[in-house]
Amino acid sequence: MSSTYCVKKYALRPTHYALGLTAVLFIFLAISTTACSSATQEVAAAISPTQIPLPTQAEVATVPPTETAIPSPTATEKPSSTPTHTPTVTPTDTPTATPSPTAIPPGELVNGLHVDEFVILPPDVQAHILEIYALGQEKERRPNAFSKLGDSSAASPDFLVRFDQRTFDLAQYAYLQETIDYYDKSFQRFGATLKNGLHATAVFAPDLINLEICDLEFDTDMLDCEFRLHNPSILLIALGTNDQSDQFEPRMEKIVNYTMERGIIPVLITKADRFEGEDNRNNISIRRLAEKYQLPLVDFDILANTLPNRGMQEQDNVHLTWYGPFEYTSPEPFERGYPMLNLATIMMLDKIHNTIQAEFPEEE
Repeated sequence: MSSTYCVKKYALRPTHYALGLTAVLFIFLAISTTACSSATQEVAAAISPTQIPLPTQAEVATVPPTETAIPSPTATEKPSSTPTHTPTVTPTDTPTATPSPTAIPPGELVNGLHVDEFVILPPDVQAHILEIYALGQEKERRPNAFSKLGDSSAASPDFLVRFDQRTFDLAQYAYLQETIDYYDKSFQRFGATLKNGLHATAVFAPDLINLEICDLEFDTDMLDCEFRLHNPSILLIALGTNDQSDQFEPRMEKIVNYTMERGIIPVLITKADRFEGEDNRNNISIRRLAEKYQLPLVDFDILANTLPNRGMQEQDNVHLTWYGPFEYTSPEPFERGYPMLNLATIMMLDKIHNTIQAEFPEEE
């Protein structure tokens, strides 16, 4: 067969060619559409989260609903250190008020000082004076009598005397009146042991015996005379102003022992002046003896620090200032020497009296 025949036999007509091209395009679009659809599904599957299949109606009916559990509180773990004790609080009907500091009664203060600061009578001294007092009662000493041993300051009518002459207005110190009444007539006594210029080294000198009231047949010194005549249970000792000798302390020690051995309570009194020297050595000796022998001490030297010019007259800086009226209601007596010395001394007598009466109530 010739080639011309083949060409003619297989030559396509235009209509056949258009139909064929259309078919090819249709097939290509179908294949592309199928491929794109598959790719799109794969991409969507990769991006979208996995769908959880919903339960069937039968499964919903058979599976009971799950209750949401409420979490229990987590217990706080306590530290392993030593536990702190919490005190048990006892309930009360009314709240308990916080106690306020105890106020000091006015009658226990003098110029801002508590009485225990200058009237020294601690428990050990109280015990000792009870021993001395008991010995005195064996010797029949008068419980309600005291004597004074001293120089011109103690021999002054301003030292205690006026408490026997007239009733004082004691104001906040009215509690002292009972003691003043108890030692009646001892305040105004000028006995054998009071002498101007007296010093400790001369107390036992025979030539200082007051022959107007003493008897040399019975009395060897002024203490013998006074103890025989007045028979006291207490001796107030106010010496030191006229003592510039280094023998002051041993002489005072002899006086103290002599008095105790006779059943009489020695009461030592310090002074306001510095006549023996600014070192204040005599007052230091008096305090030392009081501590050594456990004796009552009226430390007027401390109280004098609260007074103008230490309570002394400016012309001699030895003798004390005084105040006329019989009262402790105004400021004036608290600025003068004798009113303060008298008050301190009576406070000591009051403490001694109370101590003795607590142990020997039958002596009231």
